[in-house]
Amino acid sequence: MTFESSPIDFPEADLNIRPSQLTLSSMLAARSMNSSPRSAGGPTTVQQGRFAHIRIAVLEELGDWLVGGDPERAASARLALKEAAERESPHVAALARRLLASVPGTAAPTTRTSSGVAAVPVDAVPERLAASAVTEPPPPPFVDLAVAEVDLSDDDHGDEDEDFDVVRHSMAVEVLDQAEQAAGTIADEHDRARALVGIVEEIAGMDPDRAVRIAGAITVERRHAQALSAVAKAVAKSDLKRAERVARSISRADERARTLSSIARTAAATDPDEAERIASSIADESARELALSGIAEKMAGTDPDRAERLAARIDEVRRRRTLQDIAAKVAITDPDRAMRIAAQITGSFGSAELPFKLADRMAANHPARGADLAERVVGGLTTRRGYSADAMVRVAAKVAAVDPDQAERVAESACYLPLRARILVRVAQVVAAADPDRAERLADRVEDITASVDPVDPGLPAVVADVAALDPDRAERIAASIAVDPKRNAALEMMCRAMADTHPERAERAAVAISDSLVAIRALMHIAGAAGPADLDRIIRLTSRAEYLLETIPHENWKVLALTEIGRAVAVTDPGHAAELAQRITTANTQVSDKDSALLHLSKAIAVVDAETAVGVAGAITSSHLRMHALESLVLVVAATDPRKARRIAARVLTEDGARTKLVDDLFREVPASDPAHALGLARLALGVAEAIGESRSKARALAAIAKQLTLQIRPIDLATVMGWYESGLGPQW
Repeated sequence: MTFESSPIDFPEADLNIRPSQLTLSSMLAARSMNSSPRSAGGPTTVQQGRFAHIRIAVLEELGDWLVGGDPERAASARLALKEAAERESPHVAALARRLLASVPGTAAPTTRTSSGVAAVPVDAVPERLAASAVTEPPPPPFVDLAVAEVDLSDDDHGDEDEDFDVVRHSMAVEVLDQAEQAAGTIADEHDRARALVGIVEEIAGMDPDRAVRIAGAITVERRHAQALSAVAKAVAKSDLKRAERVARSISRADERARTLSSIARTAAATDPDEAERIASSIADESARELALSGIAEKMAGTDPDRAERLAARIDEVRRRRTLQDIAAKVAITDPDRAMRIAAQITGSFGSAELPFKLADRMAANHPARGADLAERVVGGLTTRRGYSADAMVRVAAKVAAVDPDQAERVAESACYLPLRARILVRVAQVVAAADPDRAERLADRVEDITASVDPVDPGLPAVVADVAALDPDRAERIAASIAVDPKRNAALEMMCRAMADTHPERAERAAVAISDSLVAIRALMHIAGAAGPADLDRIIRLTSRAEYLLETIPHENWKVLALTEIGRAVAVTDPGHAAELAQRITTANTQVSDKDSALLHLSKAIAVVDAETAVGVAGAITSSHLRMHALESLVLVVAATDPRKARRIAARVLTEDGARTKLVDDLFREVPASDPAHALGLARLALGVAEAIGESRSKARALAAIAKQLTLQIRPIDLATVMGWYESGLGPQW
């Protein structure tokens, strides 16, 4: 399979010059004309700042040319980079010098000719080019999708955070211009309106004036109302009066009511009087009651009287849910009130969980009350129920720290035996240091309980896992006493997971005792993952054992699952081996969807250490949709440490607009920036991907999202200073 993608960088055709004629000045001129309008009188100080990222993008492309396969381009790149090293601002010049230094024999000049132009030799192809042609590793044999990478370090713009703020601000302004321009190119009125709404929703919080102006250009009434609603909601926390004014200007009554309801709920935390006034003024009954309910829930912790009064004004179904929330919040400080409120609630959805939630909340500050309520309700649990059972375990632990006897009574009141055992284990853990004899007695009691439990009970494995943290020997005995193989295997696997970090030898012994090969492999690979790269001997031993067990698995689909587990465990220490396991997955005689899912997981695991191999594994996925998802996911993984490398991978392998749009959406949420330079690198990655999106509405939304993130990355304390620099003409001259 072969993938072709639209290049993210500016196309060479825009330059209209031969590489041999190229200089940095000519590239900058072409880029500036293509990316942003210029005034007749030449660029202003602000415009010079806005072209900062253009210079950086040009230098990055020159770095690619420097190590590319075209000698003419390489020579021209050396000439332009040396020009930049001599003439550009210190931050841009530093990047130029680093790119030159990455190729032997092309160091930046330290002298100039008499004419003031740097003397630059334009000779043969760089040595690095020839070396890279020999040393570049081949792609995995089972796919024909490969990515040739040039491992250049990220951009250097100096150490001052203020400098990064200047660059990010200039980029944000220009990217937002590009977003509006992209939306403006859409011919269909409705599609254009949707694109403009997308921009408004992204930027309303950072630039409400511009958002309102853009909203005014929307001619479709429903979309115009949607845009104004976005502005009102975005400014509600910082400027409630403006939010209300914008909301009341919405012409559509339904959208106006929903927006007023939203800003009323937002205002409850800072101005409850105004919030209640706005909510009460809403004509639509449903929106009004939603607002009152939201205000009541937010006020429960600080003003329960108001919260109850507001709850009394809404319909019965919504009131029940609101009272549940109020009761849970006041239980922390006023258990009597919580119980009184809870008594008013009957038959509402979720109320069965409320007593357990109240007991959990009371136990921290009022352990006696929490324990008393727990004793009354825990007997009603006859099966394994998620939140309720976990809440009772937490209550017992909190009570045990104050009154172990009462905590034991809570445990003994549980008629569901596995839950009783879990609570006793937790109490034993709490008292073990201060009262080891009690802890031992409770552990004996737990072992007696498990002996009387039906071997097929689904709660037994969880008991074994809990006991493992307290007494590994006892956990092994309890697990061995389970007569039913599936439950015993599940208990042993959970025990392995509980002990992998603290008792790896015991965990390994328990894994070997598992009779189901697939379950055993899962346990072994979890232990290997906990061992980490520092314990290679253990990883190799566990992996060898897992691969031996692999041959005993009779079903191909189970074997694919096992191969995935092994591959994910060894990917960090041996990505080549993980790729070999991926090759075996592609030839397995099972459903294509199973194989595709396995390759998706493996590619993400391998990407942490070897992006090229990961791309090759992802390329073997037959489903186009899932393949794009895998490639987008591995770009995110690479971006966490190397945004430039991620940008190059994205440019070559993300061939569909959907994957590009998703990457921009996911990038800032899933890849937190580690420092200002990393944040800037992520922004450039997102910008390059967004510029390759062909569908105008998605492109406009993506660009607006990038502008928003760029603005959020600017330190608020420095933003006024940055703007002052521009206005005074003292800003950095890019």
